[in-house]
Amino acid sequence: MPLGEYVGGKIYRGILTGLNEAFVIDAQMRERLIAEDPKSAELIKPFLAGRDIKRYEMPKSDKYLILMPRGWTRERSSNSKDT
Repeated sequence: MPLGEYVGGKIYRGILTGLNEAFVIDAQMRERLIAEDPKSAELIKPFLAGRDIKRYEMPKSDKYLILMPRGWTRERSSNSKDT
């Protein structure tokens, strides 16, 4: 099934980190971060870049994305106002 059909014609650009070196990590770093703080597992998600997706092949990647939901930083900073 073509991707366009699978997503009902709604193809978007995807996630833009602004700094992949900081937010895209490998499996070893993922394990290290979770060992230091098990709660960090909630923020680390499997990640596929466009180049990881190939026709007629199951996608494979050992990359992970540190994904903080909108407002996550503000919640943990006592809802302080921007200055």
